[in-house]
Amino acid sequence: MDSPHDAIVLDLLEQGVDDWVPARSLSYCLWQVSGDDLAATRALAVEVVGALLREDLMAVGELGEPGFVAWTGDPADVLDRFISAMAAVNWEPDTTSWWFSLTEHGEEVARARL
Repeated sequence: MDSPHDAIVLDLLEQGVDDWVPARSLSYCLWQVSGDDLAATRALAVEVVGALLREDLMAVGELGEPGFVAWTGDPADVLDRFISAMAAVNWEPDTTSWWFSLTEHGEEVARARL
Protein backbone atom coordinates (compact mmCIF):
# COMPACT_ATOMS: atom_id res chain seq x y z
CA MET A 1 0.00 0.00 0.00
CA ASP A 2 1.70 3.12 -1.20
CA SER A 3 -0.84 5.89 -0.83
CA PRO A 4 -2.94 7.18 2.06
CA HIS A 5 -5.98 6.22 -0.06
CA ASP A 6 -4.85 2.58 -0.21
CA ALA A 7 -3.99 2.46 3.48
CA ILE A 8 -7.41 3.82 4.48
CA VAL A 9 -9.23 1.38 2.18
CA LEU A 10 -7.30 -1.53 3.67
CA ASP A 11 -7.92 -0.32 7.22
CA LEU A 12 -11.67 -0.08 6.62
CA LEU A 13 -11.75 -3.51 4.99
CA GLU A 14 -9.93 -5.06 7.93
CA GLN A 15 -12.28 -3.37 10.41
CA GLY A 16 -15.25 -4.61 8.41
CA VAL A 17 -14.38 -8.28 8.80
CA ASP A 18 -15.70 -8.34 12.35
CA ASP A 19 -18.45 -5.74 12.29
CA TRP A 20 -19.98 -2.82 10.48
CA VAL A 21 -17.66 0.17 10.37
CA PRO A 22 -18.94 3.56 11.57
CA ALA A 23 -18.36 6.58 9.35
CA ARG A 24 -16.53 8.03 12.34
CA SER A 25 -13.72 5.51 11.67
CA LEU A 26 -13.35 6.87 8.15
CA SER A 27 -13.41 10.42 9.48
CA TYR A 28 -10.64 9.60 11.94
CA CYS A 29 -8.47 8.13 9.16
CA LEU A 30 -9.10 11.13 6.93
CA TRP A 31 -8.15 13.63 9.64
CA GLN A 32 -4.96 11.66 10.35
CA VAL A 33 -3.88 12.27 6.76
CA SER A 34 -5.33 15.68 5.95
CA GLY A 35 -5.25 17.42 9.32
CA ASP A 36 -7.53 20.46 9.46
CA ASP A 37 -7.63 20.95 5.69
CA LEU A 38 -11.32 20.43 4.83
CA ALA A 39 -10.67 20.51 1.08
CA ALA A 40 -8.06 17.75 1.42
CA THR A 41 -10.38 15.77 3.69
CA ARG A 42 -13.20 15.98 1.16
CA ALA A 43 -10.94 15.05 -1.76
CA LEU A 44 -9.57 12.03 0.09
CA ALA A 45 -13.06 10.95 1.13
CA VAL A 46 -14.22 11.12 -2.48
CA GLU A 47 -11.26 8.92 -3.49
CA VAL A 48 -11.67 6.39 -0.69
CA VAL A 49 -15.45 6.05 -0.59
CA GLY A 50 -15.63 6.19 -4.36
CA ALA A 51 -13.19 3.29 -4.61
CA LEU A 52 -15.05 1.26 -1.97
CA LEU A 53 -18.30 1.68 -3.90
CA ARG A 54 -16.99 1.34 -7.47
CA GLU A 55 -14.95 -1.74 -6.62
CA ASP A 56 -17.92 -3.25 -4.75
CA LEU A 57 -15.92 -3.60 -1.54
CA MET A 58 -18.28 -1.90 0.90
CA ALA A 59 -21.79 -0.50 1.00
CA VAL A 60 -22.76 2.71 2.79
CA GLY A 61 -25.90 2.83 4.87
CA GLU A 62 -27.56 3.23 8.23
CA LEU A 63 -28.55 0.95 11.05
CA GLY A 64 -32.21 0.04 11.10
CA GLU A 65 -34.37 -3.02 11.24
CA PRO A 66 -33.10 -5.72 11.11
CA GLY A 67 -29.56 -4.26 11.08
CA PHE A 68 -27.47 -2.63 8.38
CA VAL A 69 -29.58 -1.04 5.62
CA ALA A 70 -27.56 -0.09 2.54
CA TRP A 71 -28.35 3.10 0.69
CA THR A 72 -29.73 2.45 -2.75
CA GLY A 73 -28.54 3.95 -6.00
CA ASP A 74 -25.54 3.67 -8.23
CA PRO A 75 -22.08 4.29 -6.73
CA ALA A 76 -22.01 7.94 -7.86
CA ASP A 77 -25.38 8.67 -6.23
CA VAL A 78 -24.41 6.98 -2.96
CA LEU A 79 -21.07 8.79 -2.96
CA ASP A 80 -22.76 12.16 -3.48
CA ARG A 81 -25.22 11.44 -0.67
CA PHE A 82 -22.43 10.39 1.68
CA ILE A 83 -20.20 13.39 0.91
CA SER A 84 -23.13 15.76 1.42
CA ALA A 85 -24.07 14.10 4.71
CA MET A 86 -20.50 14.25 6.01
CA ALA A 87 -20.06 17.88 4.95
CA ALA A 88 -23.28 18.78 6.77
CA VAL A 89 -21.72 17.59 10.05
CA ASN A 90 -18.33 19.19 9.28
CA TRP A 91 -16.76 15.74 8.73
CA GLU A 92 -17.38 14.83 12.37
CA PRO A 93 -20.20 12.26 12.39
CA ASP A 94 -21.37 10.80 15.66
CA THR A 95 -21.04 7.08 16.18
CA THR A 96 -24.62 6.37 15.17
CA SER A 97 -24.71 8.29 11.89
CA TRP A 98 -23.68 6.27 8.85
CA TRP A 99 -22.00 2.94 8.47
CA PHE A 100 -20.01 0.81 6.04
CA SER A 101 -20.59 -2.90 5.54
CA LEU A 102 -18.46 -5.29 3.55
CA THR A 103 -19.98 -6.67 0.40
CA GLU A 104 -19.43 -10.33 -0.42
CA HIS A 105 -16.55 -9.29 -2.68
CA GLY A 106 -15.17 -6.98 0.01
CA GLU A 107 -15.24 -9.82 2.53
CA GLU A 108 -13.19 -12.00 0.17
CA VAL A 109 -10.66 -9.24 -0.45
CA ALA A 110 -10.38 -8.40 3.25
CA ARG A 111 -9.89 -12.01 4.34
CA ALA A 112 -7.23 -12.52 1.65
CA ARG A 113 -5.34 -9.51 3.09
CA LEU A 114 -5.41 -10.72 6.71
